[in-house]
Parts: sequence; C-alpha cells; structure tokens
Amino acid sequence: MGHARGARKFGAASTIGQALHTLAEVTGGPAALPLYAEAVAHLEQSPAAYEPARAQVGHGAALSRDGRLREAAAYRLYQGLEGAVHCGAEAPAARARAELAAAGMRPLPLRYALPDTLTDRERRTAELSAQGHPVTVVAKELRLTEQGVRHLLRKAGTDAAGLAGFLESHP
Repeated sequence: MGHARGARKFGAASTIGQALHTLAEVTGGPAALPLYAEAVAHLEQSPAAYEPARAQVGHGAALSRDGRLREAAAYRLYQGLEGAVHCGAEAPAARARAELAAAGMRPLPLRYALPDTLTDRERRTAELSAQGHPVTVVAKELRLTEQGVRHLLRKAGTDAAGLAGFLESHP
C-alpha cells in the first residue's frame, strides 16, 4: 500500500494507476475490485494505451471471478481487448479473449481499425509530445483541450518516449 500512497502524493495519474494496478494484482479477490477500478480511472487519463488496456483486462478478470460476468464483459474486458489490439499489446489481448471465452462470451468486432496513417493534427500532436512538450503546451499550441491531446495520442498507443519510433513507422 506504501507505493500507492507515494504515487498519490506524487500526483502523476499514470504512476498512481500503475501502483494501484500492481496493488490490485497482488491483493486479489474481492478486495482488489476497488483498486482495479481506481487504477483504470487514473490510467485512462494517460496518453499511453498499453497500461489502461492491461488494467481494464485485469479488472474485468477480477469482476468475472467475482461472478459479475456481464459487468466484466461490458465495462472492462471488451474495452481492454479493444485497447490492447489497438496498441499491439498481445498479452493483454490474449488474456481478454481467454477471460471472455471462459465466461462463454465471444469478442465483439473492434470499433476501429488499427492505425496505419495519421491525420495532420495527430502527427503534429505526436511530434510536439515526442519533443518533450507537456500536454498543456501541446493543447495550447494546437488549440485543443488537454483531453483532446490525450485522445489523439492514444492512436499511437504509447507515451512520449515511444512516439519517435511510431512517427518513423507511420509516414
């Protein structure tokens, strides 16, 4: 619990979310459910897609084990599967599929295709973020909300450190 407390004090949403996700994994059982929910809430504020997908799948698996199959599928496993596929995260996607299969449910078709090109606005958002500019600066420069910047960055499925490689592979 000390790591989660320290992360809350530090205040970075992704750090808090990762600490809470780890704590939920270690805690297990029904006591982990609120930890997963809080982890997902924090991680959804991050531009990265991998960690939110992983936490959503973990939360869905815990809800499923708690007998809350409909909630697990509707609110976490499908979201986590879609996010994992979108960012190319094989392990969380496989776990989501396995959990859905174990619950007797089929994965639904994804709502969007994997990205192969970027719009001009998405590219500029990624470039500024890759250069190390904080979300607030990028939002002001592009006349977007901070949430809008995070949404555009999710298409890349990574954080600022991984954007350079993403930009190179998506001309």
